[in-house]
Amino acid sequence: MSTQEIELVSQRLRDRTVAILTAQQLASYTTYRQRLAAAIERHDLDPVVPTTDEQTALDMIAQDSQAAALEKQLRVLLRIETLPM
Repeated sequence: MSTQEIELVSQRLRDRTVAILTAQQLASYTTYRQRLAAAIERHDLDPVVPTTDEQTALDMIAQDSQAAALEKQLRVLLRIETLPM
């Protein structure tokens, strides 16, 4: 597993979300991903609770099988990347 793999899956997910989300939903989703990345960087174990708009975007992604699979793959890769060594 490498940073390149994370970047590839992130880009594929980004491409898919651009295809299925409205501009507003995409902005909300981007904000959520930024908050999630910041929490990971801080090693914050508390959940990142999505706002209503963020949850709407997440629901749209969950309804799309391709986007949902990419989202799940990215979460797994990010968890592996942040495991203590």
